[in-house]
Amino acid sequence: MKQILLTMIILLFTGTLLIACSDDGNKTDGEEQDIENNAEEDNKSDEEEVNSDSSSDSNSDNSEVTEADQTDLKIGDTAVVQTSIGTYELTVDSAEIVGSELDGEASLLDELIVLDLTFKNTSDDTLVAEDLMYNLGITTSLEGSNTSNNAEHFESIQVFEGEIAPGEEKQAQFIADVKTSDEYYFRPNPGVVTNGTHNDFLWMIEDEEARK
Repeated sequence: MKQILLTMIILLFTGTLLIACSDDGNKTDGEEQDIENNAEEDNKSDEEEVNSDSSSDSNSDNSEVTEADQTDLKIGDTAVVQTSIGTYELTVDSAEIVGSELDGEASLLDELIVLDLTFKNTSDDTLVAEDLMYNLGITTSLEGSNTSNNAEHFESIQVFEGEIAPGEEKQAQFIADVKTSDEYYFRPNPGVVTNGTHNDFLWMIEDEEARK
C-alpha cells in the first residue's frame, strides 16, 4: 500500500513539472514572437518615414523656383520662365491694339489687344500649350488683376493648344480685353508667383507702340 502511494506521488510530481516546463516554453516562444513582430513594425515605420521624407524632398526640389525675376522687359525681349511644370523661354514679338471689336465680337472693356508670342520649351519634358497660356495675362494696373487670353472667341485668332516637345518652338497669339491706357503690362497671373510655383516677369508695352 505504501509502495502504491509513493508511486502515485512521484507520478503526480513529475506531471506537475512537465506542465510547468511546457507553460514556460510556450510563454518564451510567445514573447520571442512578440519581440520579432514589434521589431518588424518598428523597421516598417522607419522605412515609411524615410520614404516619406525622400518623397517630400523630391517634390520640394521639383517645385522650387530659383530663376530670377525679369520685370523690365520690352517688346522683342525674351524671358526665361521657370514653373513647377517645366521651363521655357517666352518672347513678346509684337503687340497691337485692334480696336473695340474683332470678328464681330466687341470688347468687354474699351479695346482689344493682340500679342504675337514665341514659346520655346527648354525643359527635358513635353509641355502642354494650354497650361502655359493659362498662367498669362495682361493688365493696365500692377495692383489690379489680369485679363486672360480669349482666343477661342475670335475666328481670326489661332488657339494655342497641343504639346511642345523639348527644344521645340511654337508661335502663338494672345488676345484680351483692356482699358485704354498709356501702358499695358503682360505678366504671369500674380497668384502663381505668390505661391512660389512661377518666377515673375513683366513686359511693359506703351500705347503708342501698340497702335499701328
